Amino acid sequence: MGYIPPGMANSGYSYSIVQKLKMREVFGKIKRKPRGVEMKAFSRLPSRLAFFLRDVVPINALTSGHIFLGFSNCGQFLLSYTCTPNDASIPSVGVFSFNYVYRLHWWTWIPYAKAKKVAEVTL
Repeated sequence: MGYIPPGMANSGYSYSIVQKLKMREVFGKIKRKPRGVEMKAFSRLPSRLAFFLRDVVPINALTSGHIFLGFSNCGQFLLSYTCTPNDASIPSVGVFSFNYVYRLHWWTWIPYAKAKKVAEVTL
């Protein structure tokens, strides 16, 4: 796998997952050359790995206004945030004050199970 024939590097040749993993091991990313364009590991997502958000998170998180951002860089946590008006700020006459409280939430998730909230922090 170390040598890629010149004709295959530019053609529509599709690499196997083993070849792509070897490229990632050698170059740090899945690409043909050290300065080449990065490729995707899979051409499409397997159906067994596709999940609806309603099946992943508790329904009360969806109804309470959580906005889901995606997974953390390590893939261990699902991130969401909420935005609520700050009731402590009462606008004075003629001046409108739009103060909001943002909270960042961390969830752990195992496939085929509901996510569980681990932590939250006010931003």
